Amino acid sequence: MSADPPPMGDLLRLYAIAPHLGADELRRGVCRVLTGDDPRPGPWPWPEGRHGQVLRHAGVTAEVAGSWDGPQLWLRVAHDSQHASRAAELLADIAASAGETARHPRPRPAARHDRRDGNDAPGNRSTPGYRAWRAMMRRWDVPGTGRAEIAVPGRLDPVDPTDHDIPSEAPQGVDGVAPLTFVFDHTPARQPPPGWLLRSWFFPAAGRFHCSWEASGRLRVRTPRTADRPQAVALLSVWRAVTAELDVRPDLPPDALNIPPRAFVLAARDVSPSA
Repeated sequence: MSADPPPMGDLLRLYAIAPHLGADELRRGVCRVLTGDDPRPGPWPWPEGRHGQVLRHAGVTAEVAGSWDGPQLWLRVAHDSQHASRAAELLADIAASAGETARHPRPRPAARHDRRDGNDAPGNRSTPGYRAWRAMMRRWDVPGTGRAEIAVPGRLDPVDPTDHDIPSEAPQGVDGVAPLTFVFDHTPARQPPPGWLLRSWFFPAAGRFHCSWEASGRLRVRTPRTADRPQAVALLSVWRAVTAELDVRPDLPPDALNIPPRAFVLAARDVSPSA
């Protein structure tokens, strides 16, 4: 029996702080952007959530909490949300709307097509981390349907059909290869709006294991599914070891790298249950 593909889950998750705003101003900005309403000042009917008061609308969950260093915002955007196509810009939109309600409004951010913050540019594909990831995909015979890359937030780049390092079809006898098992994310977190602090940004787009090489050189592997977190930790450990090999000897060919078998790394989750 083949494994079912993982659920799509969230497209974007972020955690940000707005030191220059009040909590009510932030709630009003969130409400304007998500619902199109312009609520009047007064008590908020939002229910209490894990962190603060929660607004759920059109596949987006926003949670706002007051804090001594400014109101905090947790935002989750589902893949099927009507806001999914502009998920990467939601924080800027909320900041602009909230700023208009502040006592001393900040300038509205520039239009999307005028912003040039460098976040939409593909990452450097010559880094040891990326080369190690590609070598792992090759050694594990991951088919083109099993991996993808993100060069622009929220968009998956298909495997190049001329890429001979990656087989175009799943090898015979390998069960449980779900589509988009591995995703390499070249995009860093977007620059926050002026005056905001961005504490956490996760833009998985799709895939069971979301791998990223950050500007600081840090490798990260995350997964939308709690059950796959132990395998994400194991995958990260192997990826770090292979990257370290290439750091020391950048001339090593992929076949000479010390890459353990995929079944060993992802042993608990990579084999489908029997019928």
